[in-house]
Amino acid sequence: PGTFYTADSETAFEDQVRALAAETNTAQLLMQMEELKSSPYFARMDLVLSRVQNHLIYIDECNVFTIAHAVAHGLTQIEKYWQEYIVRLKKLKAKIIFLDVPLETSWERRKKKYEQRLVYFPKRRHKTIMKAYYDYLKELRPQLLDIYHRLPFPKEIVDGDLPEKTVIQAVSRAL
Repeated sequence: PGTFYTADSETAFEDQVRALAAETNTAQLLMQMEELKSSPYFARMDLVLSRVQNHLIYIDECNVFTIAHAVAHGLTQIEKYWQEYIVRLKKLKAKIIFLDVPLETSWERRKKKYEQRLVYFPKRRHKTIMKAYYDYLKELRPQLLDIYHRLPFPKEIVDGDLPEKTVIQAVSRAL
């Protein structure tokens, strides 16, 4: 057996809706969610399902947790996406490993990327936009935890604030 890693993560999703963290535009985010059904998120899972007999471990960062981004933006009509994920995750006999990272650590890890996005906005708005990004992360964390607790699968929380080697060992044991 081998391992297949996919790194198309929440940062990729954030890039698709980067301005929405600062400039909430629910209609545009709703369009993004409509496209999710045919997006790489479900396509990746379907590909894995077509190869499930190969005895590999598939690690998909973010996956069902992309729904938390929609909820953090105020969308409530996410049930059909939830069901699509649940059906696929059941077929995959998924195990959920949640890397629990405190807000301040998450902010420090992402801050530089957010600062790079400021190029899309007038300088006079940079401070306000950075605060909006921070507030977004603050709003996102409870949504992520809610999804984690709702998932009807074997699951484990790993402290993502520990040294990288310790986190990798904890995740490996959890698998």
